[in-house]
This record gives sequence, structure tokens and C-alpha cells, in this order.
Amino acid sequence: SENYSQSPAVGKLPIELEQLTVSDEIFDGFICYAKEDRSFALEILTRLEAPPYCRKICIDFRDYVPGNCRLDQTAKIIEHRCKHLVAILSPNFTNSSNAGFQVRIALNLSPDFDQRRVIPILYENCDIPEILKPIYHLNYGDSSEHPYFWKKLAVALGYSEPYRLRGSPRGSPHTDKKYKQIVEKKESPATKKKSRGGLFNIIKKDSRK
Repeated sequence: SENYSQSPAVGKLPIELEQLTVSDEIFDGFICYAKEDRSFALEILTRLEAPPYCRKICIDFRDYVPGNCRLDQTAKIIEHRCKHLVAILSPNFTNSSNAGFQVRIALNLSPDFDQRRVIPILYENCDIPEILKPIYHLNYGDSSEHPYFWKKLAVALGYSEPYRLRGSPRGSPHTDKKYKQIVEKKESPATKKKSRGGLFNIIKKDSRK
């Protein structure tokens, strides 16, 4: 019989080649939620992936490839495959160590505490975690926000409607694409540096729980 103990070790793939999710693509948002709030997570997934928003959303039970270490896989997906993290805040969230781990990962990866990376949604009244208090949140429980809620969430995840420059006639070429070319500012290389030491400390700490 074959001696597997003497088989050559398989080299670790570069992160760009790792199959972290089923579709293995870049997502606009990662949904962070407590298991008790899964129905609302599904509503976010359904609404934002449908027209007119057409966002690419990552959610664990649909997109994770089985067989990997869950903590390590989550950290890699948030860092390398997702532009934002949507945190569903509720009493269930505050009691979920897994959800708290995901938020800490996202904030740790945000250069200079780039708050735009994390989008908190107050789903049910609860004590907002201290680490999220400085970040403006959407309030799903406030009925006055309902007419604007989904569009605001989609915009935070990169959605934009065609835009006319002020004073431009309808049908002019000054659409959203042209507008972005005018006002877009490129990030400096310094803002893209990742705090990897802190990231691995978080993974190591949570894996011991």
C-alpha cells in the first residue's frame, strides 16, 4: 500500500488562488449576524442582490467552501474578498462571540480606522458595542427611515444611480461614470497597508475560546 506519510507536502496557495467561497469572487458586502437573526440576513441578501441594486453579498451558509477552519476562513474572506461588512445589531448580536469576532476583524483591517468598511444596522434595540458607537448606523426599527433604508444601505455598498452634473440637460453625456472620473480621488498607497499582526492576534485569541 502507498505510504502517505512520505508523500511530499502540498505548498500553501497564494491568497489570490485560494478557493474561499463557492463563486470565489469579490463581494460588495459580508453579512455579519447572530444565528437568531438569520431571517433578516436573508432579507438583506434577497433585496440587495436583486435589481435595481444588484450588489454581490457574501453570507456564510451559502458561500463558504466546507472543509476549512471557520475562523481562518472568515478572516480571509473579510480581508481579501469583501469590500464592506454589514453588522446586524440586536440583543442576539451582543451575545454572539462569532459576530463580535467578525466585526473586530473588519475594523482591524480598516486603515486608520476607516469606518466606511463597517456598516452597522440597528435591527432590534440593544446596547451598541463600544467599538461601533463612533460609526453612523442605519436604524431598521425606526419607521421614519423605512422609505430610505434599502437605498441608503445599497449606496453604502457601492450602488449609484445615473447622475447628471448640475445644469446639464437631460440626456447629456455627463452621467454618473463621467462624474466619478471628475471627482474620484485615488487612495494613497499608505492607506492600503494592513495591520496583519493585530489580525493574527485576534484569530489566535478567538480560537482558544
